[in-house]
Amino acid sequence: MLNTPYAPYLLCGLFVLAIFMWEWFNLYLRPLFVPKAEITKLADDLSRAHGADADYYAFIEEDRALRRTYTYQAGVWRRVRKVLKSRALVDRSSSAD
Repeated sequence: MLNTPYAPYLLCGLFVLAIFMWEWFNLYLRPLFVPKAEITKLADDLSRAHGADADYYAFIEEDRALRRTYTYQAGVWRRVRKVLKSRALVDRSSSAD
């Protein structure tokens, strides 16, 4: 089956692809299973603690998780940032009226 001279390259390529897919799963798909209530609670806590800078602190937490290769936590903080950004957009549009 793998008697070709390209077998080691194929196996290494499949290994790299498997690692890439695992990291992609942890960063984008697995955080989707975190309940919306928990994400909202984290966003509320950040807003209460840091006010208008909550988005910046969520970015710091996401960056810290990525640097420490906690891919799942980075995905969770990415969702928190998304909630905070949507709140900021709503606040800006309501204040413009």
